Order: sequence, then structure tokens, then C-alpha cells
Amino acid sequence: MKVYFVRHGESEYNVAERHQHAAVPLSANGKQQAEIVAERFTKIPVDTIISSNYLRALDTAKTIGAKIGKTVEVISLFRERKRPNEIEGLSIKSNKAGQVIEQILENWHNHDWHYSNEENFLDLKNRAQEIIDYLEARTENEILVVTHGGILRVVVLLILLGDQLNSHTFQASFEVLEMANTGITICEKKAGRPWRVLCWSDFAHLG
Repeated sequence: MKVYFVRHGESEYNVAERHQHAAVPLSANGKQQAEIVAERFTKIPVDTIISSNYLRALDTAKTIGAKIGKTVEVISLFRERKRPNEIEGLSIKSNKAGQVIEQILENWHNHDWHYSNEENFLDLKNRAQEIIDYLEARTENEILVVTHGGILRVVVLLILLGDQLNSHTFQASFEVLEMANTGITICEKKAGRPWRVLCWSDFAHLG
């Protein structure tokens, strides 16, 4: 099995530098990026398309699906990392958002702590494992998954580090894994062998 993970196109909140929520759409540039990556997948055979239920990912997936004649299966498991409701829509430079993020970072290694309804490290690691288990149970050979930068980083780190992935190694590694909008990350699973990361955030199609 090969899984082509695609980060969604640029969203309006990527441009505005605001904390995102599920209903944020693609920007004009993001729509163009989706068209460009869709063209690339005319040369990459895929059996099925799976998308996060968040609008920016779903619109990206539908653009690809329309181009290659595939319907999109919406699976909420592939949604972005949940941030507290209190900061959704706020500027990333706002004092309130900064104070909330600071409290989260101060308690990052306490797996029983939540500011409100956000996902903490343990929540993210558990969901990443659910994603890996879900994909292993699929029967297709070539799967395209349109998802988000945050949760995809956790999935890839779990593949790379396994049991060594903890809140400390996550924190040290997370920001190193830069990811472009519509970047393609390829992971492979062969019977009896561990997952392999073949490619990270390839965005050559953007020029």
C-alpha cells in the first residue's frame, strides 16, 4: 500500500494568520494550488480519495476528485489538530491567543491536563495511531488522503519514532517538519514490514 498524504491548499486564515476552525475555506491562491496538485494526480494513479471533514481539506479533495474522476470519502479521523474554542478565529498575534498557547505549552507534558476542549499530546498520539491502524485495514493499493499539517506531522513522527515518540520528542521535532500547502507526503506499507516514509511535503508542482 502507498498512501499519498496531501495537505490542503492555502486557506483564508493561513493568509490572515488566524487560528483556524473547521469551516475556514480555501483562499483564491489555495483554490489555484488545489487545481495544480489535481493536475499532478492525473499522472499518479490512485484507487480512492479520503478527506478530512474540514472545509479547506474537503474542497481540495473535491478539486482533485473532479479532475481524476474519483468520488471523495469523508472521514473525520483525518481532521486537523483541535485547538481550544477560545482561540479559534483569533489572530495568532493576539494577546489572548498567546496567553492560551503559553498555558498549553507549560502543561504540555501533563497528559491529564486540558485548557478546555483542545487535543493534548496524548490525544494526538492516540488519534495518529488510529489513523495508521485504519489505513492498514484498507484494501486499496494506492490511497490519496487530503488532510492537515498538524495531524500529519504526528502521524509521520509516530511512523519514524514509534515508542520513542513522547511529548518531549514531539516538541523537539514538530517545528522541524515544515510543510507546504498541497505538499505531498508518501508513506508505504508492505506486508510483514514496517511503514516507510518515501517522500516529505513535495511541492514541486507549485514551481
